[in-house]
This record gives sequence, structure tokens and C-alpha cells, in this order.
Amino acid sequence: MHGGPDSGRRGDSTARRGKPWLPFVAWTAVFAGLYVVQLFNFLLFHSLAEVFSIVIASAVFLVAWNSRARMDTDFFLILGVAYAAVAVLDTFHTLAYAGMGVFPGRGANLSTQLWLAARFVEAGSLVVATGFVGDNAASARLSFSRRSRDTALLVAGYVAVTAAFLVGIFGGSFPTSYVPESGLTTFKVVAEYAIVALLGVSLVQLYRHRGGLDRRVYGYFVVGIGVTIVSELFFTTYISVYGFSAMVGHLLKIASFYLIYLAGVKTVISNPQEVLFRQLHEERDRLADREAELARKNRRLDQFAGIVSHDLRNPLNVASGRIELARAEADGDGGDDEHLAAAADAIDRMATLIDDVLALAREGESVDEAAPVDTESLARASWRTVDTADAELRVDGPGAVRADQARLRRLFENLFRNAVEHGGEAPTVRVGALPDGRGFFVEDDGPGVPPDDREAVFEAGYSTAAEGTGFGLNIVREIAHAHDWTVTVGESASGGARFEITGVDAADSTEPAAGESPPVTE
Repeated sequence: MHGGPDSGRRGDSTARRGKPWLPFVAWTAVFAGLYVVQLFNFLLFHSLAEVFSIVIASAVFLVAWNSRARMDTDFFLILGVAYAAVAVLDTFHTLAYAGMGVFPGRGANLSTQLWLAARFVEAGSLVVATGFVGDNAASARLSFSRRSRDTALLVAGYVAVTAAFLVGIFGGSFPTSYVPESGLTTFKVVAEYAIVALLGVSLVQLYRHRGGLDRRVYGYFVVGIGVTIVSELFFTTYISVYGFSAMVGHLLKIASFYLIYLAGVKTVISNPQEVLFRQLHEERDRLADREAELARKNRRLDQFAGIVSHDLRNPLNVASGRIELARAEADGDGGDDEHLAAAADAIDRMATLIDDVLALAREGESVDEAAPVDTESLARASWRTVDTADAELRVDGPGAVRADQARLRRLFENLFRNAVEHGGEAPTVRVGALPDGRGFFVEDDGPGVPPDDREAVFEAGYSTAAEGTGFGLNIVREIAHAHDWTVTVGESASGGARFEITGVDAADSTEPAAGESPPVTE
């Protein structure tokens, strides 16, 4: 029986897992073959090693460039563009190598200078790229993989750096790096150690941001950069460009480029599901951290609310009791209690302000469990708890809705209180249903809210009444948002204020609504 379309791929994967020694044997054979080649023709060995590096560097660039829109980090795109520049410089280095005859009369110094240029670009780019691993300040400032302008700047920057190196080297302004009689110059050796230092910095940054990479990708990069460091150290010791140190350094360069290939191409592109799952896990962890932080803030807010409720109310209650005693004594003595009455009003205002602040702190919490509530019964019960003076309430059956009964009651109370305070001497307040069951409204026949103030009235602290705290309508908005409702203010038919609450879910007519069973409590 023939397998499905994926059977061949599964077979290949199983074979690879069943023969973990195969890559080791293959690379041993490659290095052995290159070693034999260099015994007979070092120039051919060098060309093969450099061509391999150039092909891999070009492959890294092509894959990174074509995958940039799907990347969640700029790390690989920066490396891809960098390795394209490295491939260009290594191509010039290969053509300029002693014995190639492409640039006659230039000697081994030219190829050594081009080598240094390529290595500086590689090491410097690793330092820059490792700063873009994961969520950090560098990646927050730029987004090469998502914004074409930043991508163009990245490419232009590398083109400029590559061109500057080529102009400096071929123009004769780059320091001498190799002298045939004595070998490497001091500048060349110091430059190699500087390159090693840059690679070391990239390793440190990679370690600091290791959480932003898949574990296997991180391992490939660490080993690859480590091998590059050892390779550079070998290039500080040779005298002849055909010597043993140059041969070992080039073999190590092949190994380091292949590791970069494994990390940046094979693992990320051939196994994208691993990267995807890592990203999903990281996002889940970030969400969990944010939820935990929000829970901690809510606990601190509850503690603060308790402190406000207990530690501030008690002194106010004591002060209020003392004022009542003082007023009783003043009445008995026939004195004037005007100042005591003013103090009592101030304490009442402070108590109201405390109530509003506590409500504002608590009413904005999301409603987890909504139950059917009879709005007509609840509105009438809420009206009876507000000092309505000569105002009149008319309820035109909004029906039952799904809500938190206690919070919906506070919403009604605040809207009623607002209508009584701003609606004139004896306003009529109406509660009714919006067309098509979109929600309900509360309106009055007072002077209304000017159009320019209709957004501001919901802001904390906004009030046009001398006695108002400025929190009433802000609490209304917080209660609405906690239910995922929307509250807006407009003009009623009589020119007064009309508050519309939309996005309200109507309760199933078969469900018992609060106000019927069980009854609304006052």
C-alpha cells in the first residue's frame, strides 16, 4: 500500500533521527577532502572554502529577505542583510587572493584587507542584531521587518558601509595589513582582536536575550559565534597566506557559516511550527504576567477602598456626632448654629465624595455574572432612594435585561440624582426602551446638556453644580463599560438631557427577573 503525500517526508525525518551520526560523518569527509586538496593546491582549497561561505551567506540573505513580513523580530533580517554585505566583500577577497591574478600587482595585502572588512561587518552586525532579539528597547524603536522605510534604511546603510570599505581599500587609505617579508602587520593583529572582542559582546547580548530565541537556534548561534572567535584567533598567527593557520582558520569559517545557516535558515524556515509554538507560549506567558499584575493592582485598590471606607468614615462620623451635640447645646442656649450647619454640610459633602470615590474604584470592574433584572421595578426602587423633592418619575417598560442588579441600580440612582440636580425645580424624568431593543434611556425635561459639554460630563471631577462631586456620571460610564455597554448623552424631545445606554442584552422572557422573583431589595 502506498503512503500519503507526507509519508516520504516522515520517512526522511525518521531516517535522520535514526542516524544522528550521519552529519558528523559527512562533515568529517568534507573537511578531510578539503585538507587533501590544500596539500596539493592551496589556492583551490581557499576558493572552495570561500565559495561555500559566499553561497551560505547569500542563502541566509535570500531567506531572511523573503520571510521578513512573517518575522516577529528584526534579528534575522539584520543578519540576512549583513551577510549579503559579507558575501560581497568575501567575493572580492576570494578574487584578490594571492595567485588568482584578478588584481595584478596588489599582492596578498589586498585580500587581507578585504578579509578584515568582511569580518568587521560580520562581527559588528552580530552585535547590532543581538540587540534586537526578543522584546527590548532596540526592537521597540525600529521595525525593519514591518516598515518599508526602515527596511530601506537598513539596506542603504549596509550598501554605504560596504562601498566605504571597498573605496578605502582600493583607494589606498585602508591601513596595510600584510607585508610579504614579515607577514601580518600590527594593525592586522590588533584588528583581529578587536573583531574577537565584538564577537564576545554579541555572545553576551545573545545570552541576555536568550529567552527571545528557540533553544536550538540559540545553541547554534552560540556555537557558531564561538567557532568564529577561534577562527579569528588563528588568523592572528600566520606568516604565509598559504600556511597551516590560514588553512585551519578557513575550515573553522566554513563550520561557523554552516551553523549560522542551521540557526537562521534550516531551523527557522524548515521548522516554522517550532518558532510559532514558541511565540504562542511567549505571548501566553506575557498575558499571564499582565493578568497577574492587574490582579495585584486590583487587590491594592480593594485595600485602599477599605482604608477609605474605615479610616476616613470613622473620623467623619465622630465629627458629625460632635456637631449634632454642639447644635443641640447651641439651640438650648439660644445661640446661632450657622457655622455648625456649614460644618455639617461640609462633612456631608465629604461623606458623599467618599461614597463616589469608592463607587468609582469598584464599579469599573468587569461584570463576570449577569442575571435577568426587571428594569421597571429596579428603576422605581432606585427612585425611592434618591432625594427627588418634587420631581416625577415615569417608566415606560424597558423590560428585563441581563445585568449586575446592584450596579444597574447605582447607574439609575446616579442618573436620577443628576436629573434632579440639573433639571430645574420639578423635572419629569422618563425611563424607556430604545427602538429595536437596543437598550434603554433616561431623560428629563430640564435645560439639557450643551453639545460642547456632552463628552466632558463623563469625566471625573466635572460638575456645574456647587454641591456636586463631579463623579456621578463618571460612575455611570464605568458601570456601563463594566457591562460592555455604551452610554451617550443627547437631547430629549422637550430639550432636556437624554442618556442612552446601548449594547444591552435583553433577558429571556422565560427567565425570572429580579424585581419579580426574587423581589428588588431597597
